[in-house]
Amino acid sequence: MSILKYTFAENIQLVNIGDVHRGDDVCDVATFQKVVRYVKSHDSVRWYSTGDLLNNALKNSKSDVYSSMAPQKEYNAIVNDLLPISDKCLGMVDSNHLRRTRNEAGLNLDQMLARELKIPYLGAIGLICVKAGAACYYIAMHHGVGGGRRRGGKINSLEDLAAIVPGADLYSEGHFHAYVTFQNEMSYIDRKRNSQRIYSATFITTGHFLNWEGCYAQGAKMRPMPKGSAIAELIAPVNGNGNIKRIVVDLLN
Repeated sequence: MSILKYTFAENIQLVNIGDVHRGDDVCDVATFQKVVRYVKSHDSVRWYSTGDLLNNALKNSKSDVYSSMAPQKEYNAIVNDLLPISDKCLGMVDSNHLRRTRNEAGLNLDQMLARELKIPYLGAIGLICVKAGAACYYIAMHHGVGGGRRRGGKINSLEDLAAIVPGADLYSEGHFHAYVTFQNEMSYIDRKRNSQRIYSATFITTGHFLNWEGCYAQGAKMRPMPKGSAIAELIAPVNGNGNIKRIVVDLLN
C-alpha cells in the first residue's frame, strides 16, 4: 500500500470532513458550510474525509428515501460545497452509505466524487505522511465499522485499525457520529537498532452533521452527540528534532 506524502514548513491543521450525510432532511448544512469556510480561509489548514459525505438513501437501504434528497441532487450539492476547497484535500476513503450504490449497481460513488473533485482516492484504508517542519506524522484512516451505542465500542474499532496498520501517529475514523479522542502508548521492535521502542499515538473519531431532532438517533433512543469535524494540529518541532511529535485535537463546529 503506497503512502502519499505532503510537506509543510510549519504547523498544519487537518480537518476530517466526514459523516456530512448531505441530502438528509436533518443535515445541518449551515454548520457544515461553516467548517468548509474555515478550511478555505486559513492557509495552514488542510482536510481529508473518512466518508459518508452523502446520505444516499436508496429504496432498498435502511435510510428513509422520503426524508432525503434524490441521490443525484445531493451528489451535485456536495460537489458544489467542496469544490472551493478541493485543492486542499489530502485524500478520502470508502464509506458505507456511498457503498450502497456499489452494492446495488456497481458504481463507486466515493471514487466518483474524488475524481470529480480531483482529490486522491485512497480506497478502504488510507495512509498519508504529513511532514510538519522536521517531524513526519503518519496518518491511517478508515471510515469505521460497528461501534454500538457506547464509547467503548468506538474505541475498540479505532484500536482495531492500529492492529491492522501499526506504527501510525494518528488513527482517524468516522461512522460513529460521536467525537472521541484518546492517546495510547504504542510499542514496536526497532530492527535497525535491535531494541523495543515506545511512542505515543493519537486516536480520533470525527463528529457529524445531523440534527438530533427528527433524526434516526432520536427514534432509536440514542443520546445527542456533538456535531462538527475533528481537527488535529500537527506541531512542527521548534528545535528541528524530528523525533519530537505533538498532536493537538479539538472539535471544529
